Amino acid sequence: IDLHNDVESPGKANLIHMLSQAELAELVLHEVTAKLARLAVACNRCPVPQKWIGSSVALGFDAGQLPNRSTKEAQIRQGVIVSIFDWGRSELNTVARHNELPDEEQRDRSKYWRYYSGGVYRLSWEAARAYFHRFGNAGEWNTVTFSLYDFDSMSDNDFMSKLEVPVKITPETTVELQLNRRLLRMADGVAMAESALRGRRPKLTYSIEWEQYPSSSRLKGAWKVNLIRASNLPREDLLMLKSTSDPLVEVIAVSESGHCFRQQSSVVARSNNPEWKETFELPVAKSSDALQAALAAAGLLLTEEFSAQLFPPEKPPAELVESKDAKGMFSTTFSTFLKKAKTFNAEDPEKAITTEANSEWEEFLSKAVPQPLAVVEENNSNNNNQPQFPDNLSDEIGEHPIVADRKVVGCGCGGANDGCSCM
Repeated sequence: IDLHNDVESPGKANLIHMLSQAELAELVLHEVTAKLARLAVACNRCPVPQKWIGSSVALGFDAGQLPNRSTKEAQIRQGVIVSIFDWGRSELNTVARHNELPDEEQRDRSKYWRYYSGGVYRLSWEAARAYFHRFGNAGEWNTVTFSLYDFDSMSDNDFMSKLEVPVKITPETTVELQLNRRLLRMADGVAMAESALRGRRPKLTYSIEWEQYPSSSRLKGAWKVNLIRASNLPREDLLMLKSTSDPLVEVIAVSESGHCFRQQSSVVARSNNPEWKETFELPVAKSSDALQAALAAAGLLLTEEFSAQLFPPEKPPAELVESKDAKGMFSTTFSTFLKKAKTFNAEDPEKAITTEANSEWEEFLSKAVPQPLAVVEENNSNNNNQPQFPDNLSDEIGEHPIVADRKVVGCGCGGANDGCSCM
């Protein structure tokens, strides 16, 4: 949820009357995380597999303007959309119907339900991870890194240079950038020659300021990192017979507690002297337990110690991998991320870390505390409206956390089962 280019900052004078971009983003992402967690738990508790082909999950909110500070928090949350839509090729499966299906069709339902529920699990995990890293830091942000790239639409972006600075109040400052010394690249060789012969050295201009929020805010405030301009950047598009680049900057901030903020600037097309004048807000939370509160609404009990393990930073070793050939440009800030990546014997350590975290998240969902939504107990009466759980059902869909002693406890099926009024 990136608002830094969508709505204008209210400015310090208007903060007493309006929410900042970071405050609105925090509320929206908190509500999205809570709703997706409930959806993920509901999928995990569904006693029979569903075949929902083509159905999607929509996320949305009104980003047209910043709300007044007098607007009630509940009203802002009501405007956040997390909805399932497009049921054209979907069917509603019930326990009774599933039990009557042939074995092959039962396996078919299970296969498609794994696809669907797996996607919901991943989406809910990504939302929770984004909230943890962006808004879960109640301490200090240590460093901010400006990583400069040349944007390529048909291939990976070309890394040009980086600048790592401490997060502290800094007036407008221009810093000379070290060239990326990958000698096999024509653009870098030309840039080094121009630097030596003409004194054309790449530079980046930035500033950092602290913005305190009113006492009623959910956040203490935010560090405002102003990306202003760059000059004399390498001409990365020489092979395309162009003497320019399409620069963008990835802004990455990290904290000692393991939080990693990451956002990108806009792309300035065909320019070696781009001007951005963009501001990135590094929020500082009043409390580190807001994520726990969002997940608790779905019955998920998250400890602060487990959070860092469950939500590794996005692309942990990327900065080191992309700059390891550039002598003198090694970023010690990301050394802990690289150490974790090295523990995986895989060609893609980022994927290995993510896969492990997603497995832990799915197990975490299965341990959700049942909510007091509906309780239907089996009795000796012949009631056709009560859901039945045949013995062979668990062989097909596996042991289910809500199926215990033939009882349904807040199953979260949305009324799919006869006699159940959950959701």
